[in-house]
Amino acid sequence: MSPLFCFGHIVANGDVHAWGFNQEGQCGDDSAVDLDIPTPVKGLTKKITRVFAGLDYSMAVTGLR
Repeated sequence: MSPLFCFGHIVANGDVHAWGFNQEGQCGDDSAVDLDIPTPVKGLTKKITRVFAGLDYSMAVTGLR
């Protein structure tokens, strides 16, 4: 795990999981605790097609035009 970044991926069933540095809550698990393993992101209600994450941010895209 990088000490500075949050990472994310979309799993086979369409859920998004994130892990890594989480001091600002950027991993989306309703905490500010760093995550050593992929953990489900809470509160996503639409189908996610892409995820981006890095230093102090994360983003989920629901579609591309």
